[in-house]
Amino acid sequence: MSFGLAVDACCAAASQRPVVKLAGQKHKRRTPMKCQNCGATSEKAIAFCGYCGSPATLAVTVPALAGISPDMTPPGLEALALTIATAAQPPVIFPPPWGYRFALIEKAGGAEMPRVRELTFGQRAGLLFNFWAMFFGVFYYLSKGMGKKGFAIVAVSVVAVVIMQAIGGAVGATSGLVMPVLFATRANLDYYKKVVLNDTGWW
Repeated sequence: MSFGLAVDACCAAASQRPVVKLAGQKHKRRTPMKCQNCGATSEKAIAFCGYCGSPATLAVTVPALAGISPDMTPPGLEALALTIATAAQPPVIFPPPWGYRFALIEKAGGAEMPRVRELTFGQRAGLLFNFWAMFFGVFYYLSKGMGKKGFAIVAVSVVAVVIMQAIGGAVGATSGLVMPVLFATRANLDYYKKVVLNDTGWW
């Protein structure tokens, strides 16, 4: 690869915002986002800050093309092109209400939500309960492309119902709530894992 062609490749990467992936290279984490207002950062590409609601921007600066040296080897030029292309990727704007929900999950600390208590009661209630998922269950999951997670919830629910009915009494009487409650309380977080974290696993 000549130096001139390498510069052209870097310019194209910065202007066209392609998703660059070198052979044998694992998926590269998105460039962190930084709030224009409060300075909070997020590892996920969300369009606005989960803390103050202001627009988020890329937290890094695209390297100047003037820094490219004619002595750079092709691997070095490819790495620079990858850095420029990654930094130039715009934030993903999720349609409502998902953008708001994902921002709340980010504020709570991500998928594990270690800081969920920082959310208000209303925010936690809206985030941890999805009425559409409660009523439509596995069909809702299938519509969102989360079939494997949906069938896993069905399997876990069946086992739980069998155990609860074997116990009997008040415990057995409430066994019918297991499946709808599991779907309702997991749907928003599972969709966050699928869309933001690219997690398409069973749980």
